[in-house]
Amino acid sequence: APSLPQEEKMLPLFVLEPLLPGQRMFLYVYELRYRLLVQRVLNYSSDRCFGMIGYTNNEDANFSSREIAKRGTKVEITAHGSNPDGRFRLEIVGRKMFKIVHKRESEGGYIEAAVDDDDVADLNDDDHDRQEDAFELGKD
Repeated sequence: APSLPQEEKMLPLFVLEPLLPGQRMFLYVYELRYRLLVQRVLNYSSDRCFGMIGYTNNEDANFSSREIAKRGTKVEITAHGSNPDGRFRLEIVGRKMFKIVHKRESEGGYIEAAVDDDDVADLNDDDHDRQEDAFELGKD
């Protein structure tokens, strides 16, 4: 019997600015669509990850019509807290860069995308520490 095609795994995207692998950021999530994104990631995602991506550099475009970039970074939620009104406080760390294969708007109003991250290496905390050490060594 022919096998059914496996459903494509879509990565939810938070459009703000991309992080670098190993970079940490505190994120205050108040916009409804992104609160929904965070709820879904915390409740249903085994790796607690989503994508961070920025806009293209087309400054001439009307802000509402600006295109998102083609590359971003998969980030992991390492700590979180929530307010009674549904807003979230997150600590995230960049894990792996990706490029978008295709994207769509989710039912929650945020963008989700099929991504390709095979051509980019993982970066764990040990690698990040070595990079920081190398950076310190390079200073005068």
